[in-house]
Amino acid sequence: MNLLLDTQSFLWYVMGDARLPQIARSYIEDPSNPYQISVASLWELAIKDGSGKLRLDVSFHELVDQYVLGSGLTILPISVDHLLELRRLPHHHRDPFDRIIIAQSIVEELTVITTDSQFEKYPIRIAR
Repeated sequence: MNLLLDTQSFLWYVMGDARLPQIARSYIEDPSNPYQISVASLWELAIKDGSGKLRLDVSFHELVDQYVLGSGLTILPISVDHLLELRRLPHHHRDPFDRIIIAQSIVEELTVITTDSQFEKYPIRIAR
């Protein structure tokens, strides 16, 4: 199963937060399930960290160096195809970062690791 972690799931995973369901953690840790993070998630984290709306256990720089670049995690860029899909999405979810993650999961046929119930309103595969 090819996985795309939403922003919250990524943070909970790398920080060892118990709010990430154990089954989701097991999917991520299964070496047969490659996983990636959207550049939109990194953008969201940078904005929220920079504005003080998010408190990280490590600096944003360390988060990226250690848990993204240092781990070999694949970063999924935003493509024109993702933006075209985004325009077709109904507005069940208003968060722009989550909406692009949803569009990316549709275009790339990825299973999303999320605990956000709003994702269920879209035609995507979700693993919890």
